[in-house]
Amino acid sequence: MQPEVQAATARNATQAPSKARRETGRSWSYTLTSWLGLVPFLLFCLLFEILPAIIIIQGSFTDNNTGASTLDNYKHMFSQVSNLHAFQTSISISLVTALLGGLIGGFAAYGVYTLRTGSLRNLLVGFSSIAANFAGVPLAFAYVATLGITGYITVLIHTLFHVNIYDLGFSLYTFTGLVIVYPSFHLPLRILLTLAALSAFSPSWRESASNLGA
Repeated sequence: MQPEVQAATARNATQAPSKARRETGRSWSYTLTSWLGLVPFLLFCLLFEILPAIIIIQGSFTDNNTGASTLDNYKHMFSQVSNLHAFQTSISISLVTALLGGLIGGFAAYGVYTLRTGSLRNLLVGFSSIAANFAGVPLAFAYVATLGITGYITVLIHTLFHVNIYDLGFSLYTFTGLVIVYPSFHLPLRILLTLAALSAFSPSWRESASNLGA
């Protein structure tokens, strides 16, 4: 019996390294396959995002006539009052709309998260997913068609109440008008991001916080 046990032990000792090598080979093969799947995405980012950004940045420091490196392009840009005003307006709109979208969207996300009706919650999440991608030219056209000078809401208010909101000082093409437009996709995007964070919380954390008076 003793020789059989020794033989079995020897076979196991011989098979263990070969099994470990096979497992290591499978692991490397899986890792290589996973990275190969990222190649098209990485090429897309390189060709359409990274390289254009590098070319634009390099061109901003290059003289168009001589091709030499220069800072004159930035000096000329910041010496124009209209450019500085455009930067100031863009930054102001970004800050105001981001704060509005963050605050209102955060409370809205918490309200959706605490809903007990699953169908209504799924409906709101689905609508937010669509609205978060409704930006750019389609969003601008939608607001021009609704709240523009000849938009149907503007015309409807004028027809029903004989009031022209543009005569009262409202304009879609001012700072206030843009602040109204931008949260249209900031809010649903904030809801989706906050819902993902809230869903990652453990229920026990919320229970513990409630017991401690939160």
